[in-house]
Amino acid sequence: MHPPRRYKVPNVTHSPRASLLLDLHPVINGALKELKSAHRRLQAACAEFGRELQILNKLYYKGYNQHRLALFWKRTAEIRKYGRRVDDADIVSIADVLRSSFFGPEAQVNPKIMRGSWSHLPDRDFMSSLLKRAGEYRQLLDKTHERFVNAYQHLNIAMQTGAFIQFLVVLAAVVSRMDILVEEITDALVLMCKSGQDVLNIIDPASATETRPTHRMPSGNDVPTTTPSIEQTDVTDEDFGDVLSRPSAPSWQDDPHPLDPNQALLSVYQDTEVVSITRTVVTVESSEAAAVPPEPPSQPKAKKPKRSKRDEIDDIFGFM
Repeated sequence: MHPPRRYKVPNVTHSPRASLLLDLHPVINGALKELKSAHRRLQAACAEFGRELQILNKLYYKGYNQHRLALFWKRTAEIRKYGRRVDDADIVSIADVLRSSFFGPEAQVNPKIMRGSWSHLPDRDFMSSLLKRAGEYRQLLDKTHERFVNAYQHLNIAMQTGAFIQFLVVLAAVVSRMDILVEEITDALVLMCKSGQDVLNIIDPASATETRPTHRMPSGNDVPTTTPSIEQTDVTDEDFGDVLSRPSAPSWQDDPHPLDPNQALLSVYQDTEVVSITRTVVTVESSEAAAVPPEPPSQPKAKKPKRSKRDEIDDIFGFM
């Protein structure tokens, strides 16, 4: 079993609050307010992440003997490994140490002191070390998020087979929940780094002016306008052939002013040979019989049935 990945907090040298100019106190107040919000978010998200990791460990031990040879089980073991790394990192401890450094050494023993206003200021090396460690945790969280997304997609594909569908659904739900918590931890960590960087810029103004080299695309001014001539090259006896004369461009291309589209099109047709194509239309005279549709044949009218003559018996019995 690997040793816990704990961060050894460096020693901090506190400076009194009076050593800082009064004009810079509002910046520290705003940074501490953001740091307090980030600390609460980290506490809630990391505690929930630990509970989800416990559920994943129970599922892992329950299905290890049955599913250890399955393909989706490799993804399950991978997300369990990354989940344990995030849990062992104890990211909340960095926020605790960073926040307590503004209230003196007594804040580690008595956390109730942090309910009041800040009274001390940490040194530059302490802040730089904590921010560097927070950046390493950010890389771990980004990698964990990437592996969780891949595992979730793989579990969805495994569900299509229909085998062990209930177990796969539970695993996918746990992975999805853990990935959401990883994103929440990442956002809170970014907020903590922002507030810590604001404080570091106050403590050491030289760190605010440091700029990282960025990759810049070459602009038009960076492209050299001169090309090496043939005389500067080592090849002198090579035959380059005769110079060919190229036809001059049409006059409408040299005109810098925009032309009317009809005039430009007309000038192109004047400079080029246009082959005319004649089309012959053949008309066929139809006869009158073909032009006039034939009349439909008249249907014979239905003959009405003849009524039989009435006799005396019909009059007696009333037959019509």
